Amino acid sequence: MKCLLITLIGALTLLPYKAQGKQKTYTGFWESIKNDDTSSFNLELNELNTSVTGTHCISALKGRKSDCAGIIDEDEISINGTIASGVLKVTFKGNFSDAVGQAEIRFISADKIEWKVTKKIEGENYFPQQATLVKRP
Repeated sequence: MKCLLITLIGALTLLPYKAQGKQKTYTGFWESIKNDDTSSFNLELNELNTSVTGTHCISALKGRKSDCAGIIDEDEISINGTIASGVLKVTFKGNFSDAVGQAEIRFISADKIEWKVTKKIEGENYFPQQATLVKRP
């Protein structure tokens, strides 16, 4: 009985430490960190097990060009990927070309990710080659 009580007390003292750490999930709205007002890059992602789907919204050239998925057709998906070894590998498609690109997304912290294109879309597109995004509530 004494051994069970000590084990239970030990487990309860560790519980707050686990609760304090933020769980990493790709699900949510992600917004790029930029130092200017000339462009924006946002992702809305949904994670289910090791699969992630989502949409994007890009404003470029001081708002003269925009590329957003999922606004008119809520079922439209422009980003598909899988998580393996801590890296989310995605394919993505913009609205200016039928071509598909590839990117890797990695966590910097629980509320910050890095987007890095590994295969650029051929033709007109405004996806950034690299971006840091933060999760918005």
